[in-house]
Amino acid sequence: MSLTMVYTIAYTGLHVKSFAAWGGEVRERMGPMEESTGHYHKNGWCWIRYRGPKSDGSWGKIDHAAKTKDCKKAQKLLDRKRREAANAREGIPGFVAPASEKLTFNDLAAGLEAHAETVALKSLRQIKTHLAPVKAFFGAMRALALSRNPSMIDKYIAKRRTDKRKDATIDRELELLRRCFTLAIERGQLAASPRVPKLVKGHANARRGFWEKDEADCVIGKLPSEVLRDVFLFGYLTGARRGEILSLGWSGYDKDGGVLRIHAKDAKTGRGRVIPLNGSPELLAVIARRHAARIVGCDLIFHNGAGQKVGDFFTTLRRAMERAKVRGRTFHDLRRTAVRNMIRGGVDPTVAKAISGHQTDSVFQRYNVTDERDLSEAMRRRTEYEKRLGHESGHKEA
Repeated sequence: MSLTMVYTIAYTGLHVKSFAAWGGEVRERMGPMEESTGHYHKNGWCWIRYRGPKSDGSWGKIDHAAKTKDCKKAQKLLDRKRREAANAREGIPGFVAPASEKLTFNDLAAGLEAHAETVALKSLRQIKTHLAPVKAFFGAMRALALSRNPSMIDKYIAKRRTDKRKDATIDRELELLRRCFTLAIERGQLAASPRVPKLVKGHANARRGFWEKDEADCVIGKLPSEVLRDVFLFGYLTGARRGEILSLGWSGYDKDGGVLRIHAKDAKTGRGRVIPLNGSPELLAVIARRHAARIVGCDLIFHNGAGQKVGDFFTTLRRAMERAKVRGRTFHDLRRTAVRNMIRGGVDPTVAKAISGHQTDSVFQRYNVTDERDLSEAMRRRTEYEKRLGHESGHKEA
């Protein structure tokens, strides 16, 4: 005769599960409090159920494997999750949903890349490039493990330095790591982010390169095509960004007004601006040459000769610089040079900022770097002033 034994595991205010054994066979039977919260057994393991913020941001019941067969340990985990959930309801960070424990850094990186594509960031390609070594290092690591063990970030820094990467490059990579966690927190996937150090303080890494007129002229003469020479000269005179120059179209050219408009969609800051042409014979000459090379049906001012946008020409520029024996310069240094030359020429900083397209004063000041010639000129003026003071003092004594 078979015996039927019913064992009921019950805890005050908790979920009840019943198990029945017939002829030595154990099977699980759902109890009447299935929709309540607490801890219970499933396939011989302890599970917990509690109310908390779900991955979609809503508040509801969450089932979580306790990963133990010990009811006391399951109860401790349940108590901790309830405290975290209560803190989360009060806006105190710290709650970790079960789905969060499975998130890897690759998941966070994929989220950042997808976000960049959704909002059509112009820096998407740079993001993927700088994110590649971060993904290679942290890849399959659990995001929670990384946030709780920030020493792994120090190991990453050490490895990148071993790879002979500069601190500024490592900073750009770590900034993307920080953004991955920030985005996950905003989406409710994580509650905390690891401490991410910044290796280069302030603007210590701000480039200070300038193109002098003779250097620029020499490199222009070494560039192989007229369109590249005009792109370079336009950057030297206006300080416009390379991407902005290559996106300029005839639809933004106002011949009567003597201005060229950079549309908001083509500007890095998302704000359109106007570049005056009439005050510069060299700029007008550039526009005249481009107009002569204009192709019907193509709106691009600077095209590759086949009506298509000019691609990257870093290698071409580097070779031209080598032939011109110019070193340590970049195309982006033209932007800094234009700002400096406008300020030296007596242009009001506000007007210079409007032409170059700098959105904030702080960034503009980074580009308006004082070079050695400016300092020497300041010392010369100071010396002349002191001489005048001495001369005037001698006259008074006489």
